[in-house]
Amino acid sequence: MGEGLTVDGVPLELGYFSADAKPIDVARFYADAWRARKFSVTYTIRDDHAEVGAYDVAGQRMRSVSVVRTGGRVTVFCSSMPMAGGQIARPSGRIAVPAQALFVRRSSSREGGRTRESASYVVMGELEPARDALIGAMKRDGWKVGRVRASQKRSGVTLRFERGGEHAMSTLIEDANTGAVGVQTFETLGGDDL
Repeated sequence: MGEGLTVDGVPLELGYFSADAKPIDVARFYADAWRARKFSVTYTIRDDHAEVGAYDVAGQRMRSVSVVRTGGRVTVFCSSMPMAGGQIARPSGRIAVPAQALFVRRSSSREGGRTRESASYVVMGELEPARDALIGAMKRDGWKVGRVRASQKRSGVTLRFERGGEHAMSTLIEDANTGAVGVQTFETLGGDDL
């Protein structure tokens, strides 16, 4: 999808293809393949959209796949970029990110007439300190903690935040293979989405 692409001065490999599978099946394929390689994996999966991020701590690379269904067509966007010294420059945004976050990736999209932002990153260590660091960063940025739900299937937690009329949801998953916690935070349209 272009040559010489960079993000914050770091080279980016970007491509896309069409798939005859459901977004959830494509996302699970990549998540399972990357987990098998011992990468730290974060993901968000909806019926018509999925995002999977993988952090290769040993190889110092960040990989991601975004899967979108528009009408009857499923398009898969893939990216890979090296990390400079373990992290890229920290771009600013509406979603707060704690100081110890590595491999920070921010994205935004327009939906329902407004721009929604997401941020994903890795924190080395255990789940509770990563959760506390996220809550602290979000509170310093004016967000209030809403509901909290522990994951039933994995070592993880989901948090809901509110600030004025804005809503955000964070999922934290501890990866025992890498000793890291993957964090995905995204703005939501509000309502009972947790």
